[in-house]
Amino acid sequence: MVYVVVKKTDDLEEGVRNALEKIRWKSVISSKDRVLVKPNLLTKPRKGVTTNPNLISAVIEVLRDRATDVAIVETDSTGRRLSPIARSLDMGCEIINLSKAEKMEVRGEFGSYVLPTPVLDSKVVNLPVLKTHILTRLTMALKNLFGLLPQKDKEPYHWRINQTLCDLYGIVNPEINILDATFVMDGDGPSDGRIREAGYVAASRDALALDLAVCELLGLKKEDVGHLKLAARHYPVEYTIKGDTLDLGGFAVPEVGRLEMFAALLQHYYITRAALRQPLIRKAAKKVKALAGSL
Repeated sequence: MVYVVVKKTDDLEEGVRNALEKIRWKSVISSKDRVLVKPNLLTKPRKGVTTNPNLISAVIEVLRDRATDVAIVETDSTGRRLSPIARSLDMGCEIINLSKAEKMEVRGEFGSYVLPTPVLDSKVVNLPVLKTHILTRLTMALKNLFGLLPQKDKEPYHWRINQTLCDLYGIVNPEINILDATFVMDGDGPSDGRIREAGYVAASRDALALDLAVCELLGLKKEDVGHLKLAARHYPVEYTIKGDTLDLGGFAVPEVGRLEMFAALLQHYYITRAALRQPLIRKAAKKVKALAGSL
């Protein structure tokens, strides 16, 4: 049985320390381990969009009670270069660009992936943000693993996002997962939704258990989120929720429509990916989406 601990807190370090103690984090991380902390650094720090820097700092402080070799990791993407983001952060530890790290090919249930070797050789602490996503409905612990793909252009994976996330969970399986719900986003996430202050953190030693528990607390079933339904089928997990009630009244989760799925399929091909990045085409696509949403 896996514990998922939910904490409402005004003191992040105290809340993180309490949640981690309840999931017995020291049983999976020793003083000799190299620990890689994977936040969501989609852009420079932005409430409800990226992992709260104060939460990252709090997690690092607690981890250093046990491990001395702690680093933050993230990758480049088509809309993000890690270097300027890293310069904007002062976390007191090394920030590693996994896109530039040594890599190796690994096999999952649905395909092969080239992944950064440090992730496969270290203990991973996963720090996702609770927000919505127009392609996956929700983005939490499993979706945050997508950022471990070292390729700058990750869009080819969008057309099979559920299978990719299921595989990454099975391959990486982070030792600790801490959900940042200090600020949350609903509506048209992952960057254009409504942002609200919530003041929660949630922790579990299993990424899928964490996501399933939060879905339950939001009034959703695993069948409502494609990658969670698939992962639960291949990696069944039983969990118990402990701690506070997650009260996010009116949390609006988008539907994944045919337009989003068609766009994801187009991103599988280089020529259409290049076209979709053109400003005029992107502007026209947004107008089409807005029109479709009003019908």
